[in-house]
Order: sequence, then C-alpha cells, then structure tokens
Amino acid sequence: MVTVQKIYSSIFLTCFFISIAAPIFPGATGGMMYHVLLISLLPAVMLPWVLKMKMQFLLSFLLSIFIVLVMTCAALANEDGVNIASFSSSLKIFYFGIYVLMGYAYVTCSNRSVELFYNTYFWLIMVCIIVGLIELTVPSISYLLYKRESMEILDDKLSSIFNTTYHLAFFLFFGYLYYLQAFVSSLQNSKGKLLPCFIMLMAIISVILLTQSRMFVMMAALIAVFLFCVLMLKRINKPNVLLSLTVVVIVVCGTVIAFWDSFSAKFYYIVYGIDFLLSGQLDFSGDGIGSFNTRINQIIFSIDQIHNNPFVGVGSGKDIYLESLYAYLLYKYAVPGLVFYFVALYFLVKKINSILRMRISLKEDVFFKASYWFFLLSPLYFLSGPLFEVPKLSLFFFVLIGMVYGYDKLEKSNGKND
Repeated sequence: MVTVQKIYSSIFLTCFFISIAAPIFPGATGGMMYHVLLISLLPAVMLPWVLKMKMQFLLSFLLSIFIVLVMTCAALANEDGVNIASFSSSLKIFYFGIYVLMGYAYVTCSNRSVELFYNTYFWLIMVCIIVGLIELTVPSISYLLYKRESMEILDDKLSSIFNTTYHLAFFLFFGYLYYLQAFVSSLQNSKGKLLPCFIMLMAIISVILLTQSRMFVMMAALIAVFLFCVLMLKRINKPNVLLSLTVVVIVVCGTVIAFWDSFSAKFYYIVYGIDFLLSGQLDFSGDGIGSFNTRINQIIFSIDQIHNNPFVGVGSGKDIYLESLYAYLLYKYAVPGLVFYFVALYFLVKKINSILRMRISLKEDVFFKASYWFFLLSPLYFLSGPLFEVPKLSLFFFVLIGMVYGYDKLEKSNGKND
C-alpha cells in the first residue's frame, strides 16, 4: 500500500506541474484547455486505491455535490433552449469534486506531502517568472504558447503561463502570502531564512505588478501592512525586529518615491484604478463605465434576472461572460448559490484554524497560514471573476481545499511528526 501511495504522489505532483505549466496554444485552441483538463485528471484513476475518507467529510462532500446539482438542475429547467453545450458546461462541479478528492488523497499519502506540494508550486513560480521574462523580451513566443492576441488589453500586461493577467496574479498570490508569512515568521521567531524569503517576496510582487491586476496589487499591499502592524505590536520590544521592518519600509517607500514618474507611467493601469476608487467614481446605477463599474453592472444585471424568483438561477450562463463571482453565482444559482459559497468558505476557514492550533512544523504552519489568508480574502479577489472556472486555476484551488481536509484527517489519525 505504501508503494501505491508513493506512485500516486509522484503521478499527482507530475500531472499538477505539467497541467499548470502546459502551453495553451491559443491560436489553435481558441484558449480552450481540454488537454490541461485531461492531464490534470489522470491521477484520479488511482483514487480507488489511495482514497480513504473520514465519514464526516464523505457526508459533507456528497451533500455539497447534491446541493450544487439540485441548484444546477433547477437553473437549467429555467433556461430556454438548453443544449448539450450548456448542459455539459453546468457539470464542472464533477471535476471540481474530483480535484478535491485528489488533494485529499494526496496529502494523506505522506507526512511530507505539504512540503513536496509546495516545492512543486515553487518550481511553477520559477516557470512563471522565466516565461514572464521571455514574454517581456520576445512577445511573439508568448503569443504562440500562452497569450491571446485577440485581447488588446494584454499587450502591455504580463500573463506568463496563463492567457489572462489576473489568472497569473491569482496563482502567484498564494506564493506571495506564503513568503510574506515566512518573512514575518522569520522576523518574529528568529527562525528560517530571512533573505531568501524577502527575495522571493520581491520577485513575486514584481510579477504581480507587471500583470497590472489592481485587485491583487491592492490586496498584497494591504495584507502586508496589516501583518507588519500586528508584528510591530507584538514584537516592538525587540530592536532587531523593529530595525528590520524600518529598513524594509524605508527601502520600499524610498524606491517608489524616487522612481514615481517611471512607476506611474509603467503601471498607469494600477495608478488609474486606485485613483478611480479613491475619487469615489464607483457607479451603482448599473450604467457605469470602467472595469470596476462593469462588475457592479453585471451584479445588478444578475439581480434583475432573478428578481421574480430569487431562489432559482436563470440558466447555465454558457454564452454570458460574467466577470464577478457574485454575478456568476446569482445568475446560475440565485441566492442559494451565494449563501452556499459563504457557508462553505466559513467551514473551510474554520478547518484551517483547527489545523493551525495543532503542533505542526514551521513549514506547515506557514503553508496553512498562507492558505488561511488565501481563502479568507477570496470574497475580495473573486470580484475579478469566478477564477476557479479555468482548468489550471480550478486544479490548484480545489486541490488546495482537498489538502486542507485531508491534512486534518492525517493529523488526527496518524499524529504529528515534526
């Protein structure tokens, strides 16, 4: 059985890496990622031999699938002219569920599963950075492998191994949170590698800046300020911590001020977006212009669509591009779908909290603290869209959920090995 678990772990990590790093060839595929979906699901073949679920998780998992299927069927019954395409697009919940089970099974295979998973994710970050550098220097290669030429908005924004800028920012945001937590932990406990954490933190935030994804840039800045303020309050009596933080703040602020003209010219999209928010230009009438107002408009549109029956979705939403999770959930699943998301999020964050109260290693502590913030902040970054719909991102997002629940099982059944 141990051999089977090792084989599954190896196949899982290999498919995880290949699926996310794989070229999309948008000119030939139109941006569709069926090959990514196929590769990502290959480890599921071994689930009958490696998956052992706790009864509480099994019942919760089946109940969740059942609830989503009921909401989906009700929405499809409400849609005019349902066809095979719209029906099949509504069944994504099945491979989302398979990803959860894959992550659950993977993390129970070894006490080093979390470390090995993050090592794989680290190399994917390296691939993102390398492909990003190629994209900056030889754009034609990037357009051939990953980038959609049909979208003019991508011309001056980085998308690396993804075909949309905020998809890259979403994927890297977890890495940013990980190294931010590692950096804070190094300052707080005088353990870990301070300089490597800082270098990776700067590398990741630089790539996120180059995507010009305003939501993730603002969240990255705010969460960094919040965590550093908490650290200052806790460790203000330690001169080395205070000095380190002071140096970091001076270097970052000084660099931005010194090169503000160049910075604002290069990242005009971010600067304009922040100015747009601070100047109070959000329009809740449903007729506003700009990307922020477009998402508000779509939420209002979805609310209008379910106005007569707020408990049943309008349909599959196959041919409607909704750029906000809230517009997406309201249109497809109505009010019950929105409630389901927040209830599921509550239990997920609660589960991570229970893990953080256990005796776990420093690396695992950093990993799950990053997971905590990653999911807790999801109501904000999902304003940019239902990012988990994209195969590369849904693999990462739902596998991470499965690992949270599977790790909890590992802790309670096997005990902790530091």
